[in-house]
Amino acid sequence: FMLGEFLRYTGDSKFVTKMYEPLVKPAADFMSKFIDTETGLPHASYDLWEEKFATHTYTTALTARALYSAADMAHGSKVTESMKTSGERLPIS
Repeated sequence: FMLGEFLRYTGDSKFVTKMYEPLVKPAADFMSKFIDTETGLPHASYDLWEEKFATHTYTTALTARALYSAADMAHGSKVTESMKTSGERLPIS
C-alpha cells in the first residue's frame, strides 16, 4: 500500500517497477491467498494490540486497499500478467 502511495506522490515509476517483483508481488500473493473464499474477507488474525483474534474492519480495509494498489502498480508497470493470479482471488470487481 505504501509503495502505491509513494508512486502516487512522486511519480517514480522506475523505482516501483524495480520493486514490484521482489516486494509487491509476494505481498499481494500472500494477501490474496489469505482471503476466506466463503466470506470474501481476510481470515481471522489478531488486532493491532494483539488482544482479539477475529476478522477486523481495519485488516479488511487495508487488505483490500493493498491489493488494489498492487494491481494499479502492476498495470502501470506493464506487469499485469503477473498480477493475474492475485487479482482472480479478489471477491469484488
